[in-house]
Amino acid sequence: MTAIVEIPVGHFSGQRAIPNKPGGSDNRSLEDLIRELQLAVNSGSVNGFTDDQRTAVTEDRTAFIAPADGEVVSVQAYNAAAAAAGEDMAVDVEIGGTTCLTGPMTLDDAAGTDVVDGTLDTGAVAFSAGDKVVITRTYTAGGGPTPIVGNAVTVGVRFSE
Repeated sequence: MTAIVEIPVGHFSGQRAIPNKPGGSDNRSLEDLIRELQLAVNSGSVNGFTDDQRTAVTEDRTAFIAPADGEVVSVQAYNAAAAAAGEDMAVDVEIGGTTCLTGPMTLDDAAGTDVVDGTLDTGAVAFSAGDKVVITRTYTAGGGPTPIVGNAVTVGVRFSE
């Protein structure tokens, strides 16, 4: 697709829409031009999908089903309240059953309520339309009477055009 730099005045009266194209050869509709502009504006932007877990438990939860091709560009997680000594939550993100991290993130008493950044495996971050992106949590109980509460995981993604 040729990028739209501008839509000159007079485009719809037969003038050209894209620089360096012969005048009058652009017969795209206004609807097509708007869609191209939307794609140009939205491509490259990062979108975040956040999943909250209210009670600590081992489980897999779908972050999203990919509506288009793209890649995971970041993964972050945190606990709303600090974990007890010996308690932790291992967090991973999988694309079609394969991790996109070099190893799970650990939310524990050392992490407190700080945001923990996942380390991406650059060879495993791409996804295709229809792929399931899943957040896996593995909970290990600790010495405290109350389990971790209020942890959240955000998966940042960039969709391709």
